[in-house]
Amino acid sequence: TMSYMIEDRYVKWGLEEPEYIGDKPGIVGVQVVVDKSGDVKKTSVHSATTITDENVIDAARKAALKVHFNINFDAPETQNGVITYNYKLKE
Repeated sequence: TMSYMIEDRYVKWGLEEPEYIGDKPGIVGVQVVVDKSGDVKKTSVHSATTITDENVIDAARKAALKVHFNINFDAPETQNGVITYNYKLKE
């Protein structure tokens, strides 16, 4: 599952799924910096991350860079938010 939190913003076309998901359950939290146009300009690993597989983390960060939020010209130049990818074992 995927979720996000950023004040006064919504995702325009849905959250992008990472290309690589690994084989262990856990969370990858991606800290995002979003501009007024809604583009994700920068990502970093959030402290909520419990997965250590660098391939999974890298895939989550790449997916986060593809997310587009709504335009908000009243917002600050950049806003910080978090996109959370929750990985579960397939049953």
